[in-house]
Amino acid sequence: MSDSMINQQLGKYRIQSLLAQGGMAEVYLAYEEQLQRQVVVKVMLPHLAKNEEYIARFEREALITAQLNHANIIPVYGTGQTEDGRPYLVMQYVRGGTLRDRIRKLAEREELFTTVTALTLVRYIADALRVAHEAGIVHR
Repeated sequence: MSDSMINQQLGKYRIQSLLAQGGMAEVYLAYEEQLQRQVVVKVMLPHLAKNEEYIARFEREALITAQLNHANIIPVYGTGQTEDGRPYLVMQYVRGGTLRDRIRKLAEREELFTTVTALTLVRYIADALRVAHEAGIVHR
């Protein structure tokens, strides 16, 4: 993972810290001074930003996701491009960690979700995926 963007300004967003890196992008916590809120900025990885197919896929994801309206889908606030030409998208920051984090913590304690909690989570995830699939997004 790269810390090279920390403290940089991307448009109206000041990068604060690196949250994660996936197969397609680095995910940063940032601050939007004008609206005084934290946001997440997802920046395409440098080696992928040279590939028009990946850029088109990234931009399509941003465009479609921005039009989704579902309680379990994080809204997209905007898009942009870094000085070196890497596309990025800006999303709502949701506190509390990821489902993966919760599962890991339970596993460390050798615990499981209750049946009711597990079924509720599956229902929420399935409903969000249904909305995304209907809009043409395939979750990877």
